[in-house]
Amino acid sequence: MVPRFFLHWPLASMHGLRRFEALQNDLADNLKNKNPEDITENPPDYILAPAISSYMASIDKKELREMYAKLISKALLKTFENKIHPSFALMIQNLHPDECLILHYFATQKNVPVISTLWKNKSTSGYIPSLTHVFLYPTCIIQTPPKNVSNSIEITSYKNFKLGKPMYISNLSRLGLIEVTYTECFNDPNTYNALSNCPEVKEDESRCQKSGHSFELIKGILRITPLGKEFTDICIGDIS
Repeated sequence: MVPRFFLHWPLASMHGLRRFEALQNDLADNLKNKNPEDITENPPDYILAPAISSYMASIDKKELREMYAKLISKALLKTFENKIHPSFALMIQNLHPDECLILHYFATQKNVPVISTLWKNKSTSGYIPSLTHVFLYPTCIIQTPPKNVSNSIEITSYKNFKLGKPMYISNLSRLGLIEVTYTECFNDPNTYNALSNCPEVKEDESRCQKSGHSFELIKGILRITPLGKEFTDICIGDIS
């Protein structure tokens, strides 16, 4: 169901019929279980205008398009009035599609292991920072409803984990969506095994030892911030 006023949105003609139809379809799918009385008569233009414009420009990137569609859909609902920060559309504009997957993962996991590496000089107290923010994230997200349970929250599973780029963490941290700490770590050391056994980390350790330095892993935690939780609830979370 798409609200009637939206069909005459002035930005639509600027981006082509195909893109506008895709947005209509996404909104119809997101709002299919909503009643007409759930739709607000005064949706916030200051949220919708930048979100719609950005949706049109990102239609070829599924991860970004879906986030904009969720943001627009919730901006049309009475239950989300005064709950959507106007910066959310701009935040999506600043995301790489891979970072959308990372945020989806962080939103459900809350805390994610991360490591950095140091090359320490054996004869002095000095050290050389080497690898920074080594972490894994899934490239495949699978959401399926539990068997024999109706109207229940979907079960999310992740597959095809790959090594993330440190710049992703720097960008998400810059946007205030996640935080990085190396003053805390998981109690179970096995939590970090997948990271310490990565070929990139093993290669770094080998180069460190060949250079005559001692190798050290610094263990930490990546976690979503309160702003990140609000952002993912709106732009990734289900429309209930």
